[in-house]
Amino acid sequence: HFFGLSFSPLDLPFTVSQVGFPRLGLLPSCFMECEVAVVADEVLLTPVVWSDAYRIGVPLIDHQHLRLFELVERLRVALSSQRATAVALKTLRSLVSYCAEHFESEELLMQVVRHPGYARHAELHRGFTAVVLDYLARFEAGTLDPAHLLRTVVEWLMHHVMTVDVGIAESCRHARVDVFSVTRVSELASVLEADAAH
Repeated sequence: HFFGLSFSPLDLPFTVSQVGFPRLGLLPSCFMECEVAVVADEVLLTPVVWSDAYRIGVPLIDHQHLRLFELVERLRVALSSQRATAVALKTLRSLVSYCAEHFESEELLMQVVRHPGYARHAELHRGFTAVVLDYLARFEAGTLDPAHLLRTVVEWLMHHVMTVDVGIAESCRHARVDVFSVTRVSELASVLEADAAH
C-alpha cells in the first residue's frame, strides 16, 4: 500500500530506470506486498493531502513540496470531473512548470551543501520530467487515461519525497553553510557564489 492506494507492479506506467527505483529493478517492499491493482476510480477519489509526515526539515524544500501537493490535488479534482478537461490541462501544465522550478531549486541546494547524491538525484528529476512531458502530450491528444496519469504523478511524488529527498536534509545538517534559514531560491544562489569565492 502506498499513499492509501493498492496496485500491482504490472500496473506501473513507467520503467524503474525512468523514475529512480533501485537499479536492480526491484520495487520497494511496499509495492511487492500489494495484492490488488488500484481501481481507476479509487485514485481519482482519493484526496492528495499534505501532512507533516512528508516534511524533510528544510523549510524552502518543504514549502515547495507543499505547493506540489496542492497542485496534484487540484489536478485530481479536475481529472475527476469529466467536464473539466480544460482545467485539468491547465493544471497539468502548471504542475509541469512548477516541477521544473522545484527541481532547479533542489539541485541548487544540493550543490550548496555538496550533497553526495547530487548526480543521481538530478538524473531522477530528468527521468520524471521526461515521463510527465510525454504524458502531457498524450493527455493533450486525448490518448491518456486520467487515472493512469494521476497515479503516476502521485506514486512518483510520494516515493521521491519520502525516500530520496530526505537525504538532502542529512547533507544540509552537515553542511558548512546554514541553509535552514533560506526562504528564497535567490538566497541559495548567493550562498553558492560566496562559498565558491572562498
